[in-house]
Amino acid sequence: MSNKYYMLGKFKALKESELTLDVRRNFRDHDGGYTHHLINITVGVGVSEILMSSLEKNEIIHVQGRIELCENSNLRLIAEHVTKIASLS
Repeated sequence: MSNKYYMLGKFKALKESELTLDVRRNFRDHDGGYTHHLINITVGVGVSEILMSSLEKNEIIHVQGRIELCENSNLRLIAEHVTKIASLS
């Protein structure tokens, strides 16, 4: 069983060790627009603090990580690798 995930989205906020990412759905809605979701991701110990402090709001980033089960039986996303994306062309 694999517990890896990959996300591409816009950086919104960093509070303590939690990153908020604005992720767009891959498909259009009935009205032709896209739905966006704000997803909270826990920053793992291997992610560079220098990189995290240099992120600017609405900058596009790629997050790779794993899924963990919390003590309250909820799933938690852990970021293991974060990369800034210079441009999407």
